Amino acid sequence: MVERGWGWLGLAALVAGTAAFQAKEYQKLRWLTGCWEARKGDQRIVEQWTDSRGGLLLGTSRTFRAGRVVEFEFSAIIPDSDGKLEYQAYPGHKLAASFALATLTDTSISFTNPKHDFPATITYARRGSDSVVAWIEGPSEGGPKRILFPYKRMVCDNREREDR
Repeated sequence: MVERGWGWLGLAALVAGTAAFQAKEYQKLRWLTGCWEARKGDQRIVEQWTDSRGGLLLGTSRTFRAGRVVEFEFSAIIPDSDGKLEYQAYPGHKLAASFALATLTDTSISFTNPKHDFPATITYARRGSDSVVAWIEGPSEGGPKRILFPYKRMVCDNREREDR
């Protein structure tokens, strides 16, 4: 009976420790919350991240071309079964994929999944208070490939209207 009691206490301590660890990790990601915009040629990409209340950051991304959405993705940064953060990507019209936390600092976060075709790595890096550079990279048919997304902070405005 004593062993069982210590087991429950140990489990409670583990859960509390994991929650505290995640809270520290999420504090490092406060800079990612909000709305971001990148322009690449005739494309406009708008990405929005929620705060981490409840232990979950949710992201949405829409790529516009000529005022129409041509790509979209739902994302989540959430603890995996071991309590470590992972990036879950749900790209429109493609299979979902999970990426394990590789690095986390006060100004960047990187996730990896070497078994995923492309991308194998997803990274966000803060560049001041109003700029984030994100990139995806990994192997491709023509050799290693990296795609950059230079985001600028924008006002979150979810009113229905034409694409700007």
